[in-house]
Amino acid sequence: MQLKNKIKMDRSGKISTILLAVIVIIVVVIVAVALYVVLSGDNNNETEQEIAPGTVVEYNVEGVPGMETLKMEYIGQNIDNYFIKSTVDGAIAYYMSPKDYNIDDYNFVGTQEMSTCDGDMTIAIVEYSDGTISYTEYDNPETGLPYMIEYSGGMILTLKGGYVLKTQDMGSYRESDAIGTTNTFALVYTTETDYTAKSVCVADCQNGQYGIMYDFTSVGGPEVYAVSDSPQGLPTDAEDSGYTYTAHEVTFEVWYYTDNSSFMVYLYYDPDSGIIGDIGLDLGDGTMLLFELMA
Repeated sequence: MQLKNKIKMDRSGKISTILLAVIVIIVVVIVAVALYVVLSGDNNNETEQEIAPGTVVEYNVEGVPGMETLKMEYIGQNIDNYFIKSTVDGAIAYYMSPKDYNIDDYNFVGTQEMSTCDGDMTIAIVEYSDGTISYTEYDNPETGLPYMIEYSGGMILTLKGGYVLKTQDMGSYRESDAIGTTNTFALVYTTETDYTAKSVCVADCQNGQYGIMYDFTSVGGPEVYAVSDSPQGLPTDAEDSGYTYTAHEVTFEVWYYTDNSSFMVYLYYDPDSGIIGDIGLDLGDGTMLLFELMA
């Protein structure tokens, strides 16, 4: 109980709402699609390029209470997806975004003169609607980067200066052998063998780091993303609780990690072997699930 109360106090005020998380995902996809259309050559431009890690864009946000800025950093990738770090008013979370998109509902509607963070220029106006969401972009016609996005519902995003756009030859990236590395953990106190959690290396990141996914979907939980210095190590953003836990004649350090959602992940870490022996999931409603590393 003391540990749980300590964790809640430490993370107080740092957790974005589910609504903000949804907005971040939407904006990540909007920007990725806009860049994909131009860089991939799908706008009749034979550049055959794609976004590369190192790309950083930041937007001022209007029309969303509690959200003033959104920064997106492309920090890693696998063959099919980008691994993206988002920062919303200081709160950090990680997401996966596809590299390939269906752009059938993506329509060029004209141009207009516009003042941007790069000065006055002729902007390409693009509209998108799939029956569920709709928005209008004001894009750099050469790169596809949106200078402004008007989203249905009143949200407006305006690109800030100082952005970095990195590209790579399409198909040039090769996955490391670490991708797909998986540890499986069994839910304790149950005979149901299908109730498991998984730690999966899903991305090669900058500076020799890796993107990790903690998968709790078999028990109706989330997929939680993190960055680690090894394919199965502690998240770099994890915090040491100062507590220990002994099991199987091993004394584990108890670390905790949140992706700024309503979920908290507990990591029982053996510093001698570098192995995470158990994983706990706090569902945010007083329920704690504990999973044990399977042999």
